[in-house]
Amino acid sequence: GDPTDTLPQLVEQSQAGLLVTDFSPLRVGRQWRTQVSERLPGNTVMVEVDAHNVVPCWVVSNKREGVVHVSKHNPREALVVVGPGGSSSLTAGRMLRLSGRTALNRAMHGDTVAVKVTAARTIRPKVHKALPEFLVPFPATPTAPAAWARTPGLLQPEPVDWEGLLREVLARGAEVPEVVWCVPGEAAARAALDGPAGFLSPARLALYAAKRNDPNAQALSNMSPYLHYGQIAPARAALEAAKHRARYKEAVEGFLEELVVRRELADNFCQFTPDYDNISCAAAWARESLDLHRSDPRPYSYT
Repeated sequence: GDPTDTLPQLVEQSQAGLLVTDFSPLRVGRQWRTQVSERLPGNTVMVEVDAHNVVPCWVVSNKREGVVHVSKHNPREALVVVGPGGSSSLTAGRMLRLSGRTALNRAMHGDTVAVKVTAARTIRPKVHKALPEFLVPFPATPTAPAAWARTPGLLQPEPVDWEGLLREVLARGAEVPEVVWCVPGEAAARAALDGPAGFLSPARLALYAAKRNDPNAQALSNMSPYLHYGQIAPARAALEAAKHRARYKEAVEGFLEELVVRRELADNFCQFTPDYDNISCAAAWARESLDLHRSDPRPYSYT
């Protein structure tokens, strides 16, 4: 059902005093959390936890990172002026010359664009500064003091026929071939990370630094499905990878850059860009370029 209806009902019927929800910078999740919080009983506390980043998004920064101002220069170079509130590594107003960025010269003075090499640079020191506080070993999971008490008048959890649900899902999706290369589950996620043939095995980790952009090499981590569906935490993957830094420094640091910094950067963009899923959030020079080439002949038309 609609979580804005079902969650407040569940909280009220079970007389729960605490509701914990995961953070997401996307619009639908934010709307759900706002609407649920407004409909909770007055004595219920709602806590939001950023469980899919290592450092909570709101701790890393309170503004969109990586926004710079671009001025026209010459045909082969762009003069980039870092906007106010830049990172400690880039002083506001300092000039940087980026060779070969011809496309940036389409920008008008004062336009704001997110330049990839600069965007990560502004958020990276903020993430690394917070890692000692947040990238720490997981505490042991405590045992629940008691089972859910069957109190008369309160909502009781109904038993779930998981096997029946799986049969129903398989029947409905019978025409779709089953994925065979990726085995789901927490145990499979750990095996994919640090099992005998996992990403952190010497044979694969040794290839990562030099071959991760080669689609023909078995060098990628292949951890994305497990991270996406919450079957392993990025903090867990980061902690295990860090154990191999002494021997595979370049590979581990490259993996942590993508696992931690780039994930934080993506969430930061969505958190502080209301129109993140609309072309209007692109830089003016990018939109202008698309318009200029709208009628270009193309061998294929995609729908």
